[in-house]
Amino acid sequence: MDHMASSVTCPIDGSRKTTADALRETDQFANETGLKGKQALHLRLLAEELLGVVNGVTEVRDGSFVIELKDGEYRLQLSAKTFPVGERAQKKLLETSSTGENTLYQGVVGKLRMVADWYSRGGDSAGREKAYAGGFGDYASDEWSLVRMRNYIARERKAIKWDELETSILNHLADDVRVGLRRDKVAITVHKTFHNTMI
Repeated sequence: MDHMASSVTCPIDGSRKTTADALRETDQFANETGLKGKQALHLRLLAEELLGVVNGVTEVRDGSFVIELKDGEYRLQLSAKTFPVGERAQKKLLETSSTGENTLYQGVVGKLRMVADWYSRGGDSAGREKAYAGGFGDYASDEWSLVRMRNYIARERKAIKWDELETSILNHLADDVRVGLRRDKVAITVHKTFHNTMI
């Protein structure tokens, strides 16, 4: 049983329904893998707060929520395509990370991603918000760009208003949290090992 590996995958789209489905699958997975009482509750809380963080500061278009158990360690992985993530939202998401670092910018490939993302934002800090929002003067009409800019600002306000309780619960309960961010992608993995279990 020490080398047991199992997982379940749930599609998510930011809606209440897919969030509820993911939490229901989490409860079932905890039960099937032998977690009881406080440990099952902790796994459920980690799932709730992980989903809460991402839904709280971004707008998810399409993604997946995976619960995995391997060699006694539970991993909750949320990977999603989002509408462009603003600087405030990125900062809030990176605050959930155990290291505060962006895993998608690590290593040689990560540095290439960072450069590509920098150029996609206009190559300078002044052009960053404009590029995140879709940019004026690109292939889209100015009217469409204005709509995109307004949507971007609304998403940033959502991130600013978001209750940071989820971050503190994640940091308190999880053994490790890894966060990867790009302009329109979020990937967060929560690691948790429950001691004194049969698994």
